[in-house]
Amino acid sequence: MTIKPFEEWGEIFGDDVIATAILDRLLHHSYPFLIQGKSYRMRKLMNYKDSKNANSDLGGDNG
Repeated sequence: MTIKPFEEWGEIFGDDVIATAILDRLLHHSYPFLIQGKSYRMRKLMNYKDSKNANSDLGGDNG
């Protein structure tokens, strides 16, 4: 997963203070909202991979 909750940003940057400062700058005067479920981007990627696998199963071109 590429999207991490705010609570895990300290782990990403290796420092809770830096992560807090970055979040403070990003979220100032903003209205964050959380979206649950699979993203359209990931669904499109999975469909693409499935079609590539189907082509390889049929002896199609993998290029």
